[in-house]
Amino acid sequence: MKKLFSILLCTAMVFSLAACGSANSSNTPAASTAPAASAANPASGADTQAETTAWAPTKDVEIVTHSGVGSGGDVIGRAIIESCKGIVDANMFMQNKKGSAGSAVWAYVQKGKNDGHTLIVITPTNFLWYYNANNGMNPSTDLVPLVRFQLDPQVLCVHKDSPYQDIESFKQAYKEGKVTIAGEASGGPAWMGATIMADTLDCAVSFVPFSDGGEALTGVLGGNVDAVLGQFGECYDQIIAGEIVPIAFAESERIEGFEDVPTLIESGIDFAFPQWRGLAVPKDTPLEAIAYWEGVFSQSSQTEYFQKYLKDGSTLDGWMDIKEFTALCGEQDRVVREIIEKYGSGE
Repeated sequence: MKKLFSILLCTAMVFSLAACGSANSSNTPAASTAPAASAANPASGADTQAETTAWAPTKDVEIVTHSGVGSGGDVIGRAIIESCKGIVDANMFMQNKKGSAGSAVWAYVQKGKNDGHTLIVITPTNFLWYYNANNGMNPSTDLVPLVRFQLDPQVLCVHKDSPYQDIESFKQAYKEGKVTIAGEASGGPAWMGATIMADTLDCAVSFVPFSDGGEALTGVLGGNVDAVLGQFGECYDQIIAGEIVPIAFAESERIEGFEDVPTLIESGIDFAFPQWRGLAVPKDTPLEAIAYWEGVFSQSSQTEYFQKYLKDGSTLDGWMDIKEFTALCGEQDRVVREIIEKYGSGE
């Protein structure tokens, strides 16, 4: 039996359909300090209770991302900043360190950025880059995972005119070498899904890499490739418009509102790899600062502004506190390492 490569989702996680909208530029100050919150010590597992006044920002706060302006990590960072207005009494701004497979972020945050004023956007991509590109930054060991905000399911879609409108007929066509799967970059989640499908069906991998998920989707719409395995938020508008058809989710459970679409796991392809986004801080960040930010984000993530941001972009509320998120990152590290050890990097 093939090994199940899946990230188990927290059962307490809220599943509400949501969406990815753009946030306002946010270099404006907010208005008040945050209440106390307990934070887990990642080294000892002990809880630390921080008083309201024990720590608060004393200078500008930066959110660092490997994404360019307008990309997913940048957009969610700006939404976080906007939702913190009225909660954080400090100016917050985005710091975009694009390129070099995340190594630009790692080089930047190593330079004394552990005083609580630097937050880092992390996604499953960071684990791929650590093992594939040796970029030096493993979020589960080199950073402290703080909180997770967002979950964007991976979905396999075909063109509306495809003769393979369900996962079973698509699997047979894939086994016979009749169809291709497109996605973002070799070595990424789409490549993993295509590779594990090929391994399960005992056939050749048929994967076409694109520079990003949007280009892969365009490839399907233009008839240049047969299917795309991409983020639900990126595919949502075309799904609703009827231009592409979802045939399977790379998730551990069916998705609310799309209950008629099976998971790959149900279809015998043991692969679930949700795209999520969260924040981490550099190691050695004071525990009081960690507790402060966990308290802030437990509030800001529930604001009307942030919930609208999720809803407008067809992503899910993926809130996890520090304990849950730290455990998830440890599991994500294991899964990515094992997949790459078994199948290589895709390069």
